[in-house]
Amino acid sequence: MIEEKEYARDIRDAKIIMARVKTGAEGTIPGDVVRAIIGGAHPVRAWRAHRGLTAAALAGQAGIARAYLSQIETRKRKKTAGVLRALAKAL
Repeated sequence: MIEEKEYARDIRDAKIIMARVKTGAEGTIPGDVVRAIIGGAHPVRAWRAHRGLTAAALAGQAGIARAYLSQIETRKRKKTAGVLRALAKAL
């Protein structure tokens, strides 16, 4: 009995989310981005690849040095909130 109630609730919740996606009120993450992140890629690198940007192009759009972006993507250097905002805007 409990399993049936949980299943019905899951179906209802899925329908609500899918309706929100269709109206644009809810976003999704592309499968290639998810697979790259699960595979160990830094999220910035996964999104950059998905958008088809070179490291130089993304760094230029974000106003940072290409070497700094490389250090972020290889987890050798942390990003500041300002840099994160600039990268998000560029992506």
